[in-house]
Order: sequence, then structure tokens, then C-alpha cells
Amino acid sequence: DFIQMGINYCKFNNAHVVQNADIVFICVAPHQLRYVIDDIRGRVKPNVIIYSIVLGFPALKLRALLQHSNIIKPTYRWDNDITKENWPISDVDSVLSDESLVKKISLENENNDNIVKDTNLLPIIIYSLLNLLQIANLNRVESLHALAALIFNTQNERVNIEESMVYENQDDDQEKTQYVEL
Repeated sequence: DFIQMGINYCKFNNAHVVQNADIVFICVAPHQLRYVIDDIRGRVKPNVIIYSIVLGFPALKLRALLQHSNIIKPTYRWDNDITKENWPISDVDSVLSDESLVKKISLENENNDNIVKDTNLLPIIIYSLLNLLQIANLNRVESLHALAALIFNTQNERVNIEESMVYENQDDDQEKTQYVEL
């Protein structure tokens, strides 16, 4: 089924998947999560981003059980004005094959006309990516270029970030703060 949809790699061994992945999506029913946690605990590499959409299971509890801190757990809620006409499809495959519906659930949805997203989701994703880039031993400028490429889709363009533009506030009364001018 998945191969016909373009997914070329599908395993049913949770431990194998987390040992060989950089981003892991946990998409199981809440009652199955304990089994998945038992399968993957201790096998998650430190640089792996875990993206969990399991309902009713807080991120802090997941962090504690997995002993892993690089976890993204978005909180979605439906807008009160949604009608059946706005969201006419009930199965995931149909939603993903309809471009207009995919735009309504994406981070790029400026109108936000169907799902009101967690306002902390984008910063959480950026912090997770920064953690991943730090583990990859990229310096600040390289990390900013990588983030710009990922966030602003600038793979083929160089974002003008100069080493001299990255400086530190060395005020004795405050923590050392890094600033970047773009």
C-alpha cells in the first residue's frame, strides 16, 4: 500500500527505525504508545527529532519516558467556525491528495482558515533544528545558512550572513546574548 503511494521504506521494527532515522514521527493510538516507548527507549540517538501527534500524552511525560529532549509535540485545535463544507473529507489519503486542503493544514497557511495551530510550534521546530545543527558541529554562520535554507527555501541562494554580523553582548549584568542581523 505505502509503496504505491511513493513511500519506499517501511519497517515494522520500531527499534530499527529510530536507530536509522533523523526525524521520527510517532503517530499511534494513545493506548499503543507505551509499547512503542518500550521498543525505542534507549535506542534514540541524541540528534533525532521526535515529532509526536499522539493525543492526550504530554510532551514532558514523553521526554521523561524516552529520556530524550528533542521532542516536538504540536497542539492543534479546530476553529469554531469550521463546517462540513470547509472540511469535506474524512480520510487522510483524500486530504493529502487534495492540494487546497493540504495548504489549509500546512504551516504556510496564512489564512489559517481551518486549523488554529500552536503558536509555539515554529519556535520549537527552529530550536530542534538548532540542536541538530549543533550536534553536526556547524558554527553559528553555517547554522544560520542552514536554517535560512530550510525555513525560507533558499537552497540555491546564499543568504547574506557575514561573520562580522554575528556578535555578542558582553554586558556584565546580563547573560551573554548572541545577536544576528539579517
